[in-house]
Amino acid sequence: MQKHNQKTFTMNKSQIEQQVIDILKKKLFIDDITIESNLHSGLGADSLDFMESIMEFENHFKITIPETESIKFETVADICNYIETVIPA
Repeated sequence: MQKHNQKTFTMNKSQIEQQVIDILKKKLFIDDITIESNLHSGLGADSLDFMESIMEFENHFKITIPETESIKFETVADICNYIETVIPA
């Protein structure tokens, strides 16, 4: 019996960071977003913007982000760090 090779979805930290920033730029219509940006005070994301962004991250990275985790996100770095822990590096 022959085994089928399965491709594994892998990304390094800088790829994750860039893709998260790109998603936020599109969702929030803001060009000046960095890894240190605060989601609420710095970017002014309201709860709807935030939830839509979370859903976009889930779709893009093929992951699930539980609400118990997403409510802890304060900065772009927090999102990236979480995503890095749930997908292979």
